[in-house]
Amino acid sequence: MALFKYPGKKTWYYEFHFAGQKVRESTKTRSKTIARRAEQKRRAELEEGYHGLKKRQAPRLFKVAADEWLAMKKPTLAPKSYLIEKTNLSHLTPVFGHKLISDIDAKDISDYQKQR
Repeated sequence: MALFKYPGKKTWYYEFHFAGQKVRESTKTRSKTIARRAEQKRRAELEEGYHGLKKRQAPRLFKVAADEWLAMKKPTLAPKSYLIEKTNLSHLTPVFGHKLISDIDAKDISDYQKQR
């Protein structure tokens, strides 16, 4: 791991080897302290990605997750398909909307199906 500046430049760069590859990137800062932290963060990101480690997301309410999913899918769906999915969620939201996604289990879904 190395921090350095190119001659005549004011920004810091870092360089290190990872998985047989040389990684050399600008830190886009003039502060050596921030540059050192940027290098450590970048290396940690590479290691986590290499080993398939993902940061855990906090559990979300069904309604919030459904709204995010619908917004994400809107560009890829035809207008009628979007309307169908929105209608589907309008049936599910009153039942599951107040629950965390992690709290919804097979029994809840089975009870919903029986109710419908």
